Amino acid sequence: MKRISLFLLVIASLFSTKTVFSQLILGPDTLCIGNELQLSTTVTNASTYYWGFCSAYLKNLPAGSSIAAGTGLAGPSSIAMAKDGNHYFVYVVNATAPRNVIRYEFGTSLSNVPLATDLGNFAGSIPVNPKGFELVNTGGNWYGFLTGGATSITSDIIRFDFGNSLSNTPTIVDLGGLVLNPQDLYVFKEANNWYALTNNGFSGNLIRLEFGNSLTNTTPNVVDLGNPGSLSDPSGMWPVFDGTDWHLFLVNRGTDRLTRLDFGTSLLNPAVDNDLGNPSGLLNQPRDISVIRDCGSYYGYITNENSNTMTLLTFNGAVTALPIASDLGNFAGFNGPRYLTRFLRDKDNVFAYTTNNADNSISRLEYNTCSNAAPPISTLQTPPPVTYATPGLYNVYFASDEGLPTMQVDCKLIRVLPHPIIEVNNDTLICQGDTILLVANGPGLFSNLWDPVYNTIAPYDTTSIFIYPKEDYRYNVHLEFTQGGGCAYDTSVFVRVSRITADAGEDRL
Repeated sequence: MKRISLFLLVIASLFSTKTVFSQLILGPDTLCIGNELQLSTTVTNASTYYWGFCSAYLKNLPAGSSIAAGTGLAGPSSIAMAKDGNHYFVYVVNATAPRNVIRYEFGTSLSNVPLATDLGNFAGSIPVNPKGFELVNTGGNWYGFLTGGATSITSDIIRFDFGNSLSNTPTIVDLGGLVLNPQDLYVFKEANNWYALTNNGFSGNLIRLEFGNSLTNTTPNVVDLGNPGSLSDPSGMWPVFDGTDWHLFLVNRGTDRLTRLDFGTSLLNPAVDNDLGNPSGLLNQPRDISVIRDCGSYYGYITNENSNTMTLLTFNGAVTALPIASDLGNFAGFNGPRYLTRFLRDKDNVFAYTTNNADNSISRLEYNTCSNAAPPISTLQTPPPVTYATPGLYNVYFASDEGLPTMQVDCKLIRVLPHPIIEVNNDTLICQGDTILLVANGPGLFSNLWDPVYNTIAPYDTTSIFIYPKEDYRYNVHLEFTQGGGCAYDTSVFVRVSRITADAGEDRL
């Protein structure tokens, strides 16, 4: 499993499944090399502001590595990641007996080498075949839910009680065999009541656990919702709220197929099944899926346990659009990859982790900031102008009131174009009394303006003007290749006037 259900807005994230985006960043979205980008925000009176002008962009390819995760890994399977205050934690559950739980503390950055602590197996309380794992924060306390087992004897769901910090050693509460062969799970709150969704791994049936108004209820009501249609050995799930409706993506390990369940405005509604098949034939014993949103677009990531690869799903537009699948290959040392964490943004970098069951390692997936912006960051409400060194697409990340309940985040894509081709007269010499045509143009020119207009024939906002200076004069022209001034250039033509009286013939055009 991978998610963390955050019911404290203190830890709100750009990639929270419940985030609804509003326009917090104002300014142009296109400029050219050599031009300055001036942005501002609609947010006022915040305690902190953060701008990242070369932030991680998910249309790029991720980097990855198999990290030195310390001691204790033995057939790692379940994994969950969370940010507690300013510190990041990853918890891993081993599938190999004695099925110990390992805590990884990354400090204040997910790029750090983590400190590993083996918490043991809690007196044998960890179920066999550990699967879905979710961390939940509510009322200032942290809880973890873990599914496992396969048979009627071994099937189990347990709860970790951490208290007020993920750095604490949790206690275990055994909820028993509520579901036969439970798979991944998602814990959520609606109308002041707590619920969890999971699957029966044998039948594929969707199961809802109803905890009532207390997440610590040890006897939740179990509702078998049946198989909506295409679920077969569903092993991983990921919920998405698109601002209006809820959707649940599931990977079917038994059939190498992807399913999307549509619930409408509430996860308590009946599910409508959408069999998305095997996108581009890339799924190969898919184990888990994580879907994230970045700058208004959705991206899905699937671990393929049999081929040691990751599949990227790109949704053009709505999350209900048919995704385009791409093979990312094995870029992070995958070896029997199982469950994924959610993706977390650490300011301008984005991270996720997966367990590698076959070689006892953890793979880190990361989208990193670039170094092409000057300045790279700002902590002012209105940042200074920004310039970019090379053409391309850049992601601007904005956050205000970081770490507070009033935290807001937004992002904006900036397109940086190469220096445009400018066609302009060379400096020239004419005889006094002559008229000459000056031209300033270029492919894709949006507008231009000549100024000053000494002895010039109107109009002055065209690519060419007729001039008849009586003395040496410099004619300046302002060219804009995009609307809004993001690709503006100033140039000039110096015209020298010969005062020799002579008849030069017809005016040169």
